[in-house]
Amino acid sequence: MKGLSKEQIEQHKDIERRLGEAWERLENAYGDFTSKVAEAYQEFEPETKAYNEVIVEANDFVEEVSGEIRGYIDERTEKWQESERGQAFEEWSSAWEDALDEVEIEEPEFPEIPEYIIFNEDDYPLKPNVE
Repeated sequence: MKGLSKEQIEQHKDIERRLGEAWERLENAYGDFTSKVAEAYQEFEPETKAYNEVIVEANDFVEEVSGEIRGYIDERTEKWQESERGQAFEEWSSAWEDALDEVEIEEPEFPEIPEYIIFNEDDYPLKPNVE
């Protein structure tokens, strides 16, 4: 084979054209995708902040109640604290010691779109480079 046949040259050009068109559609779709996700995140982020504000309020309440329970227990005698009732209050107090975790959802990172695959005569010559 001294070079590509006319049919192969036409096929080469057709593939090169279709690759370019497909790449353009892929780039556009990727752009649309990333824009939509970024836009959705912008709508989502304020809701996360609002939820976390309620979490802070809940944690303040938990701390207040926990402090009151602990105060009640500490005011009792050691004998009472060691009693069945005292142990029940200790368990109750323990349940109120755990703070709620705030939600942290970061903006998504997007995968890199691969580089355009060049399928042209420079990279895929139609014939050998001999003189």
